[in-house]
Amino acid sequence: MNVLLGEDLKSDYLIFQQLLKASEIKNVKLQWSETFTGLLKLLKEQKFDIVFLDLSLDPRSDLSGLISIRKYFPKIPIVIITGLDDINIGVKAIKIGAQDYLVKSQYTAVVLKKTILYAIERNKLLIELQNAKEALNKSKKREVRALIDGQEKERERIAQDLHDGLGQIISLLKLKVTASSSNQIEIETKNYIVKLIDMIIDEFRSASHDLLPPFIEEEGLISSIANMCDRYNEQSDTTISLNVSGKIKSLNQNEELQILRVINELLLNATKHAKPKNINIDFRQKKDILHISVKDDGIGMDLSSTASKTRGIGIKNIRSRVKALNGNVKFVNNVPTGTSVILRIKV
Repeated sequence: MNVLLGEDLKSDYLIFQQLLKASEIKNVKLQWSETFTGLLKLLKEQKFDIVFLDLSLDPRSDLSGLISIRKYFPKIPIVIITGLDDINIGVKAIKIGAQDYLVKSQYTAVVLKKTILYAIERNKLLIELQNAKEALNKSKKREVRALIDGQEKERERIAQDLHDGLGQIISLLKLKVTASSSNQIEIETKNYIVKLIDMIIDEFRSASHDLLPPFIEEEGLISSIANMCDRYNEQSDTTISLNVSGKIKSLNQNEELQILRVINELLLNATKHAKPKNINIDFRQKKDILHISVKDDGIGMDLSSTASKTRGIGIKNIRSRVKALNGNVKFVNNVPTGTSVILRIKV
């Protein structure tokens, strides 16, 4: 067992050494540093099972040394030692991550032995608990991805059925009507039927496009979003602009499809509920993080309101998709001057 002591007084180090020897812990090796810089150097160079840290070792503040060690060496158990019998400092140290808090004038060889063994075991349990939480989160993400993949397969099937079944039937109906003579169908009725069929075909194409966007595989994410913006601009009174700063890393087709779904949901929510004149979509990549913002100048959305169940489901879907992409989403409501949605996705 390797024990590291951070203590600025040699006399206290010698006392600690004697108590550690008297504790009769087998195969224990003690190393000592009388400066905080030296302590950090040893931690970087060697592996230790436990660290004892005197609060006075780091001159910056009482607990700054503990905070620094926890930041850079989070898996090493730390026990605070001090000459001050201050329960408040002890509680603060435990909250920050120390395993225990000892007053120099009060501990003995027996107390030291118990502290070392208990601190190491507690730290092992905490690490196991953290690993279990991480495994659970990964499992939940896999479940979300599987659910989304299933939804995409179902969308693809429905889109194909629409194309192969209803779409062809409507097209054949239109051909039949347009090929009929004026004696068979009155001109006015014929034109009205053709107009209705055209409307049905437009609706069918729009629904089929939403279910299975044709651009992702051929043109990629940015071009697909540009096409989607063009479609919204044609069908609504809102002007949607797309701005891309720098080079955006290509993702796999499923990831790009999920991002496209999120953008589509955001545009649908905004145009339907916020009534904006303008929507700006911005893409930029900084290192391995893709930053996407969607901002509108509409009336804003009351995100705390449960009045609109449809909107709530849409926002829930957005959060689920972004989470499955190892990202996060933030809704910034600026009632009554619009809404900003900021996405950060690891690529």
